[in-house]
Amino acid sequence: MWVRQPARVDNLQGVASDAVGNVYVVGSVIEGDASCRVNERAGPPFCSYDAYVAKFNPGGQLLWSKSFGTPAPSTTEVQSEAAYRVAVDAGGNAYVLASLVGPPASLPGVQAGPEGSFLKFSPTGTLIWSKAMSDAQLSRADMTVDAAGSVYLLGHPEHAAADGSATLAKFTAEGSETGTRREITLNSAYFAPAPERQVLVTGCDAQTNEAVLQPVAADLSAGTERRFAPEGRECLSGAAVDAQGRAAVVWVSGEAESRTAVLSRYAADNSLLRSTPYDWKQNLNPEPQEGVYSPSLSQITPLFGANGTLYLSYNVLTQGIPTRDRYRSEFLAKLDAGDQQVWLNRLDATGGNTSAALPLLTPGGALYQAGYAQGGLEGAGTNGPKLEFQGFLIRWTP
Repeated sequence: MWVRQPARVDNLQGVASDAVGNVYVVGSVIEGDASCRVNERAGPPFCSYDAYVAKFNPGGQLLWSKSFGTPAPSTTEVQSEAAYRVAVDAGGNAYVLASLVGPPASLPGVQAGPEGSFLKFSPTGTLIWSKAMSDAQLSRADMTVDAAGSVYLLGHPEHAAADGSATLAKFTAEGSETGTRREITLNSAYFAPAPERQVLVTGCDAQTNEAVLQPVAADLSAGTERRFAPEGRECLSGAAVDAQGRAAVVWVSGEAESRTAVLSRYAADNSLLRSTPYDWKQNLNPEPQEGVYSPSLSQITPLFGANGTLYLSYNVLTQGIPTRDRYRSEFLAKLDAGDQQVWLNRLDATGGNTSAALPLLTPGGALYQAGYAQGGLEGAGTNGPKLEFQGFLIRWTP
């Protein structure tokens, strides 16, 4: 329907929506003239980056944006600051997690901590509060908001406890931690798409290799787990639940061009409805050639649409010979209730890479992707400006 590539926005790393369909994105923006991005490999002047948050209405109009960070000390140093997660409550307030070097002069009141900053913006873009994050267990956290307006942070196992468990913490709308925590003993734990702002943690059990869907109650106690036997050597790549309690689980196994994907659907009682191989390689053009490049599938995210339809967002990395030639393409497919492909969109960039094409389905059924493109954005009717590196937000028809 439309594509937006805001000026100087280098990438977008998070996307969320409010109850009426406005879309919030976060990422990083280049300080000053973006021409530094073109010649960055050749040496100074180097780019430096500030955190970025913006709000768009369903028609693609920019309602407001904020960029904030500390200036780089010189043109020979790179200073990377970014916002990497966003969640929106029922009132349209946006909660943002950012990584900042120090307090930014451009947005007074923002506090910077060694493990990041936790901020709240009003629906009109006013900073309500900011908290410095100093807890390594919540570093690079995933984030979600429940129906009551409480905020949940889930630290990634790679940045958390020595045993690999992730820390789940709950915060009030004022940014105060409630004092109750839980350890989530799942590899690659994250919040799964779920109806009605249900807090649903998903991940892989390292002992059994099972995919796990774990509802979380208001006191952080675990609800009844749902476990699914693995379809291959590896655990799940993504999972989602619809309003009827049906689950979609995507499994990936293998290496490089031999990588396979299987989509499994389950009823609310966990009985297997069917498993369907997803032939992602048929969407590659040209076909993989041995010794030239080997594509690898990753980052598959399922989203439930209306009437049992599914959207699959996934990334294909093509590593050429020599290995420095790496290209990423982003795919977005719609499957009907019988898992037959209805349509497929592929995004490529003239510079070789698209990345972090995060999917979003709003409560009203609007479909979006956010990410960044190296060079011009190409594919599926997109006609954005041919910029060297640029974040993008796309709205698709259902």
